[in-house]
Amino acid sequence: MGLFVVIIGAWLVFVVLEVLAFRRRNALEAEGLVTVVRPETSTYLNPPRPY
Repeated sequence: MGLFVVIIGAWLVFVVLEVLAFRRRNALEAEGLVTVVRPETSTYLNPPRPY
């Protein structure tokens, strides 16, 4: 039972940190400080031109 509580607690902490990071990243992107690379514009699929 204790292990179950630890797992749930760790999962809740992870979810809270993910939500906070997502909100902070959106706020920074709105201010223009950070440009987030979208998954559909992958540098692996679209490598930069050599020239």
